[in-house]
Amino acid sequence: MKNKFLYIFFFLILLTLFFLNMESSRYTGINYIVSEEKISNLKKIKEFYKRYNNYKKLVETITVDLDEYDQIIKISEWIYLNINKRKINDITVDSHPWTIVERRIGAKDQFSDLLSVLLVTNNVDSFFISKINDTGPLTFFKFKNRWSVIDPYYGIYFLNFKNEFCSLDELKINNCIFVHFNYEEISDDEINLIFNDKNFKNTFELKKFYNLMFQEIPTAIDIENTNIYLRGGRSYVQKPLHRLIYQIKKSLNLF
Repeated sequence: MKNKFLYIFFFLILLTLFFLNMESSRYTGINYIVSEEKISNLKKIKEFYKRYNNYKKLVETITVDLDEYDQIIKISEWIYLNINKRKINDITVDSHPWTIVERRIGAKDQFSDLLSVLLVTNNVDSFFISKINDTGPLTFFKFKNRWSVIDPYYGIYFLNFKNEFCSLDELKINNCIFVHFNYEEISDDEINLIFNDKNFKNTFELKKFYNLMFQEIPTAIDIENTNIYLRGGRSYVQKPLHRLIYQIKKSLNLF
């Protein structure tokens, strides 16, 4: 019996070594043209853990001595203040979310992508949808059992009249205050400063823009009934345990 367990042990070691030396694909998009690179599973795993530790260190630096509400605000604000909006002549690189931090440049959906990853790293349920009502994107997050949204690209979040994050139901009935990281509640005077790529004349047009999106967002029930790995984006699979569960389910065709 002892020899049997010994054989199994050595077999598992050999199997692990074989797996680690196998090659798998890494995909990188440059200006929306995707290229494939073959790397060993060992290298892929090492790079994965390095990125995960980078996310953790960044989040810990941003959120030190803050409560959960302010942590969400400060993580979102950090992205708004530290990631530059992609200009027409900038190269768009779509690789791992950490690439956005390294380059300090992001397209609209990359702002929401990165925010969802950092929030999940900080143990806040989050995902993003890249296009809503052919507009988008928005980052969804859960705070005190209520789902809400943030637009990190324009630096906007939404509060109800109790000064709480607006629920999805409140967003759908247009009953929220529009708040900016720099200007707090948005007035007509700040419209062009915030939305320099839009032609909003006043806050009425701003609210109409978002309210049309809010009519198309999923309900909280829809989100809870959707597998976390299928909600949108890749936030959950940036954590080691979730990546393992995801890969097992994917290999077993459980999605």
